[in-house]
Amino acid sequence: MAKIWPLHAVALLTLALLVGLATALGVTIRAPERFSARDFVLQLFLVHGWETTDRFSWNYPSWALSVEWAGYLVFPLVLAALLRMPRALLPIVPLLGLAGLAWLSLFGPIGGLNYTLTYGLLRFGLEFVLGLGLGRLATEDRLPPMLPWLALAGLPLGLWLQEDSLTVLGLAGALLRIWQAGLGKPVPARPDLLLRLGEASFGIYLSWVFVEAGVVGLLRLTGPGPGGRAVLMAAGFAATLAAGWCAWRWVESTGPSLDPGPDRSSAAGSDCRCSAQQCANLGIGAGPSSGCIRYQLPWL
Repeated sequence: MAKIWPLHAVALLTLALLVGLATALGVTIRAPERFSARDFVLQLFLVHGWETTDRFSWNYPSWALSVEWAGYLVFPLVLAALLRMPRALLPIVPLLGLAGLAWLSLFGPIGGLNYTLTYGLLRFGLEFVLGLGLGRLATEDRLPPMLPWLALAGLPLGLWLQEDSLTVLGLAGALLRIWQAGLGKPVPARPDLLLRLGEASFGIYLSWVFVEAGVVGLLRLTGPGPGGRAVLMAAGFAATLAAGWCAWRWVESTGPSLDPGPDRSSAAGSDCRCSAQQCANLGIGAGPSSGCIRYQLPWL
């Protein structure tokens, strides 16, 4: 968060500057209530996704960062509870998370899981529990080998049936398979494309509102046909990637870091798994092929 919040603040302040300039120049702003001082303060401190407002405003994609910030705050408590849970009860944790998501998708007020400012915290919490439970089971070698593949089948099935909880299950299976595929492999000397896209993902997310404003403005001014719209959409996509990379390179990656520093317990090029003694100190089993989960906490 120490690296992400400065990027969020820069994007929000830049947007406020643009809104102020537009107002000063007499430009008509549609739905000006979206840019209230109250919503600005809520968004600046990343509490706008905590059931504090029901209106998308300012840099609206940052609602996801708000609920993730809540998750970061409770993570130490949730992690401590998970590590002290009896091993026999651990499989219940991801099952409860998935069951909660299925209930919210099937019987919630909107159908599906596209909850943001309302019920967004609940949605995130259930997904958080699902991921943590699967993470501990995976790092203790307690997942059946075929389970990630079976879960992965939920991705196309969920898209076909338009059932979001199945899609979430499929994405969880994909993450597990990607993690399993990397076990035992040396860390690459340079980040691959997937890692680079992941590093720039928040920059892309938080920069989108500026590209969106430009694309919508051009659509209104030029009124292009289908071909022109396709070109404009492709250009907007490329501009979003470029803006996201610049945001990551010049703002996020130069911000303060909470990283405790290089891992002195692992040799260069190792698979970055902690030792059996460290796993025992955390209360996690150290499986023969996976080691224990690396949370990058200061005491590891």
